[in-house]
Amino acid sequence: MPEIPQRQTLLNCEHPVEGSLVFSREGDHVTVRCRWPYDLKEDLWININDHYCYPDFLAGVEKLLAGAESKIQGKLGYLVLRPRDDETFWLELWQTHGQSFLQYLPLQLLAHYS
Repeated sequence: MPEIPQRQTLLNCEHPVEGSLVFSREGDHVTVRCRWPYDLKEDLWININDHYCYPDFLAGVEKLLAGAESKIQGKLGYLVLRPRDDETFWLELWQTHGQSFLQYLPLQLLAHYS
């Protein structure tokens, strides 16, 4: 019987009130699930789900950690990782249907890649 790949969380960022951004790996694929509030009072949400090849994702993270911007093509859009001058980076998710997500995050979330 073939071995079923285990899901491994690569990055997990919880919104302080409600919502999350999660990157997880299964084999050679990375899945992103983003459910982030756009406006809690109006109950408006950013909902983005996409898939990336793990080698492309890893190369993008390594490029970011070396101080360069990277763009990783997904099945439904793309991911941009952009370094900042402090100990943070910009993470941008874009999808062809028009939704996008932009957040700066601490580089510490990626420390296990260095």
